[in-house]
Amino acid sequence: SGFEAFMFDYFGKDSAVIPLGVFMTSIILFTGLFSLQQKNRVNQQYAMRSRVVAQGVTIGAMMTSLLVMERQKYLGIIPKYRDGSS
Repeated sequence: SGFEAFMFDYFGKDSAVIPLGVFMTSIILFTGLFSLQQKNRVNQQYAMRSRVVAQGVTIGAMMTSLLVMERQKYLGIIPKYRDGSS
């Protein structure tokens, strides 16, 4: 189905969503730490709250990716087990 194809493309084995989420969370964290160092409490609070949201989205993407990979294994798109031998 179209929804499954979308999920496989964006949350499958080689998805860039999770690294992008980790990168964005890191950028927001460092922005908050910089604001803390500059004693700008308003921006620091905004950045830390944004970081929590970004972490939540990233963890949600990780869980979705796990579900999609299990579905791909069930459909035989990716191998179920890897024995390490080539």
